[in-house]
Amino acid sequence: MRCGASIEAFSNRPFVVKLVGALDHPIGDVRGRVARQLGELGGPEARETLLRVANDDHPYRPCPALHGLARLIDRFPNLLPIEWMRFARADRPVSVRLAAVEILDRCGLRGRAIFRDVRG
Repeated sequence: MRCGASIEAFSNRPFVVKLVGALDHPIGDVRGRVARQLGELGGPEARETLLRVANDDHPYRPCPALHGLARLIDRFPNLLPIEWMRFARADRPVSVRLAAVEILDRCGLRGRAIFRDVRG
């Protein structure tokens, strides 16, 4: 079977562009690794892409994107800050809330105390 995609055109794309495309991969573990790699290797322009994935309503897909965002902000401290608290709200899936709390703790922002306050 042929899909008609050009292997040469794909091969010539920058690695970060390939990573962004792989954020929609059907296998969750691949998406997770890709989001983390994007945080490690991407530039400031990766912020909006990772933020889009972090805002997804899926219970697990946002978690690696949050960790990717945290790493990206570590690497580029002048990026616009992320409102981590909105990911720790009671209306978010527990997995997303826990990821936000972990990031808040790592940043020294009392994540666990906040999690107790918003527990739903």
